[in-house]
Amino acid sequence: MRTHTTTDGSRGRLLPKGFIAAAVVLATFALPAAANASSSLPAGCVPQTSYPLFSHSKGWLATSYTSIFVSAPGTVSLTLSKTAQTTATVSANFTFSVSDLISSASAQLGISLARSNSRTQQWNYTKSFGGTVAQRAVVSHHGEHFTFQKQILNSNCRVTIYKGGSSYMPYRSTSSTQYCYHLDAYPASRWEATSGGCFDQK
Repeated sequence: MRTHTTTDGSRGRLLPKGFIAAAVVLATFALPAAANASSSLPAGCVPQTSYPLFSHSKGWLATSYTSIFVSAPGTVSLTLSKTAQTTATVSANFTFSVSDLISSASAQLGISLARSNSRTQQWNYTKSFGGTVAQRAVVSHHGEHFTFQKQILNSNCRVTIYKGGSSYMPYRSTSSTQYCYHLDAYPASRWEATSGGCFDQK
């Protein structure tokens, strides 16, 4: 092996030409390996949206079939063969998917909810009332009132939360047991909360 003299006067060994070439080759192939290791790191989260519920109560939603208001004291009646339609309402200061909200709320509450439904039959309800407040007769459908949030899991794994959603939704079933006749005092109300059955059934 040859030697050479450095600029500071010390003596060193000259590397063989093949050794230098091998070092260059190794350096050339080391870079792609580092790049592959970097690309195998997690890329982030898969974006998804959810609608968690925060409160709910059972009750009765007024359908499209009601009488006019009658001054007190008086008598109101529903005696027609008519279609009573119930439609869900949702209010929020953010965008939302009604179908996704219905699916999510149904799963969380363990009961099937609907955007709307209807039943056609002969309705028969007559009731007298006293007092000083006008009343009307209403056919209502069993349903739920709940509040909810919209939560978005972003691709950077951060969660964006929107609060303040509220909804009234009927149950999907249109069985006769899901309907209720009752009085409704002026002004008109669309929701009557109750934990039991129909509160004013004939």
